[in-house]
Amino acid sequence: MYRTNFGIEHNMKDLLDAHIPPGGRLGRGHKGLYDTINNSLHFQLGLALASLGVITSLVAQHMYSLPAYAFIAQDFTTQAALYTHHQYIAGFIMTGAFAHGAIFFIRDYNPEKTEDNVLARMLDHKEAIISHLCWASLFMGFHTLGLYVHNDVMLAFGTPEKQILIEPIFAQWIQSIEQNSLG
Repeated sequence: MYRTNFGIEHNMKDLLDAHIPPGGRLGRGHKGLYDTINNSLHFQLGLALASLGVITSLVAQHMYSLPAYAFIAQDFTTQAALYTHHQYIAGFIMTGAFAHGAIFFIRDYNPEKTEDNVLARMLDHKEAIISHLCWASLFMGFHTLGLYVHNDVMLAFGTPEKQILIEPIFAQWIQSIEQNSLG
């Protein structure tokens, strides 16, 4: 967002303050969020590190599932090492993001300035958010483990045709988009 010398266009503070949640039931929306972000270097560093960590993790996944070089797909050790390397980097960067986010909440967070906005409401509902993330992670983990066990048992019993094979539809979709964009 930018503002010209003639006062045309918007700035980010005006956009955040003008945002009204749908139905008006979600408090003050984003009012005060711009000042909170702008006045805390730890919040800014946490956001930047979180963005960089997610991008690094996506790079690792794309390098693994959609190899860019012709012969890297044939060298599984190199491919796995590159994936692991980038995931480790993403993990360290995300650790820094969480640390600076925690420092923000300990040192710079002012509940009076963010009363009833989206940040305060997120903190009010943190127990529900954490419990839902917990059961969703457990659900995904147990079902993935069940799929691995099922496929291993089918191989052990000599009936590989009964395996449950999952098609990477999203990776194939992204790959087709990238092929179309290359010409």
